[in-house]
Amino acid sequence: MKIFLRESLKKLYEKYKHAFIVKNIVMLLKKRSYPIILGKEKKLVNQVLKSRNWNMSYGRKLIHHILEDEMENYFNVAGAVVVSSGGMALQMTLRGLGLKHNDEVIHVVDTCVANSFSILNSGLNPIFCDSNIETYLMDKHDVENQITENTKAIMPIHLWGNIEDMDVVNMIAEKYQLKVVEDACLAFSGKFKDQYVGTLGDVGVFSFGSSKPIQAGEGGIIVSNDSTFIREMKAMRHWGDKTLDYGVRDHDILSWNGRTSEINCAVMLEQFRAYKKRFSEITNSVEIVKKCLDGIEGVEIVTGAKNAGNTPSYSQINLRINSELYTSKTLILKLLYNHGISARDANFELIPSINFFKSKRWQDWVISNDLSRIESNYSRVYKNAQFIFDRCGIGIPIKYYNSEKKAKNLSMVLRRVFDVN
Repeated sequence: MKIFLRESLKKLYEKYKHAFIVKNIVMLLKKRSYPIILGKEKKLVNQVLKSRNWNMSYGRKLIHHILEDEMENYFNVAGAVVVSSGGMALQMTLRGLGLKHNDEVIHVVDTCVANSFSILNSGLNPIFCDSNIETYLMDKHDVENQITENTKAIMPIHLWGNIEDMDVVNMIAEKYQLKVVEDACLAFSGKFKDQYVGTLGDVGVFSFGSSKPIQAGEGGIIVSNDSTFIREMKAMRHWGDKTLDYGVRDHDILSWNGRTSEINCAVMLEQFRAYKKRFSEITNSVEIVKKCLDGIEGVEIVTGAKNAGNTPSYSQINLRINSELYTSKTLILKLLYNHGISARDANFELIPSINFFKSKRWQDWVISNDLSRIESNYSRVYKNAQFIFDRCGIGIPIKYYNSEKKAKNLSMVLRRVFDVN
């Protein structure tokens, strides 16, 4: 009788196990999805509300000063400047570095459109380079192919928390006398050779918005070892008014309102204070998934450059599937979805494929002495980035592995999808 029941239950499980797996994953996701409260956010927000110091333009013992001080100590830099978003941080940085019309900034082609739009909104011209098929980040040879006399900056992007090779970036920057603006918005706490990303170029930029390691609704921060630049950024976030930071009511650079609220800063501060433990939890969970993938042929995690001492921050797990073994990436994505995992592309759609560029609306905003060369850059073929997008790159959102239980469930699903016993 016991044997009969056991066999009957086994048959039932085989018939309905897909539903069991999906239900289990959904229950786990409801427990620990982003954003989540990590520390004492509510208490500090209430403290700000009661103080009536809601704006960073006035008041005593302001939260954004505390946040800037703690970030400065954390990154061991000359200064940190809290602003309204990562995109605003990029725009302020580019203008603060002295870049002007007709100047060009190079970044990888398959990142978020926020990078190129931030460049355009700063009055500059984005120039794209292809991806590296191994790292899913910049292809160093293609970067050099795009450099002209108008190139003034390079923007390495630690996409999804994977680490760009900053030795190569800085070597190119030194060779061609370029500024280096690190976009570390998705890579908080990530390290290159045991040094925090965001501190390896001229300026580093972080975001606390959607899908970022630390989430506060919105917000961003600029870090640099140039104290003069930091002072300029603090003035620039107030429409360039120099009263607070220079003691003179005057304006000498075209600026924005880059401020955020003290309420927002309170959430940022408490999320930041509790993030060290959170980062460790996520890193440990990824190790569980890595061990699972060790037994699956033709599937591996991509973490960017492979220098000793590199530490990704895993805002997303990027997979590379062998396109010869698994001929249909679309089918893999569908199978993952059927098992409760809404996976996506490892990289973004190529920026020139977006209608703003495809329909040539960029021409209304670009100021250049050589429009034909820029148009050639926007219309060229980006072979590696396209291959990653079409054939081999799969991204697993952090909500599927931000705890040990979720990582084990994800591992189980991956083994099933890739048909590993």
